[in-house]
Amino acid sequence: QIEQAQSLLKQSLQIRREVGNRRGECRVLVDLGDIDMSQGNITQAKDLYEQALQILRTIEPGWREARPLKKLGDTFHALHQKEEALAYYKEGLVICRRVKNRWEECTLLFKIGVLYLEQTSYETALAFFLLAKAISEEIQHTNSKEIQEKIALIRMQMGEESFRQMLSQGEAHAVRVTEQVL
Repeated sequence: QIEQAQSLLKQSLQIRREVGNRRGECRVLVDLGDIDMSQGNITQAKDLYEQALQILRTIEPGWREARPLKKLGDTFHALHQKEEALAYYKEGLVICRRVKNRWEECTLLFKIGVLYLEQTSYETALAFFLLAKAISEEIQHTNSKEIQEKIALIRMQMGEESFRQMLSQGEAHAVRVTEQVL
């Protein structure tokens, strides 16, 4: 079924290119990249996401770039290239905030939090998760459970007292911490 989906998407890509539907071309490139990612073809996925990003920067700079930026961050994360992943996530986050895309903003805050958690930077990770949690609750994002699980993991790693101290500083502190790294 995956091969059939790829074949149909490649046909769709060719048609979109022939008729000059650049935005549709980007969507198909990202979808093809998603299939490659799911199959472990990370380098191929990265190439497809980069193509989509280049096109979007040409036709609609600063608006729809967040999705391929997030996807590129995912590919670099999968390749264990954390700094590159973080750079793409940050760039996507800036765009999401500018265009008020709260859904992707929540997702990117979470992904950045995961990177810091993997580096055992618990305070920074918690700050990103708390901001993601606030947005998630506001918009009913599907990643609420994952955010709660990461927060619980940090609670275990930091210890109850340190964790409570961080929480007591509130969302304003979380904003300050995240702004320092962004």
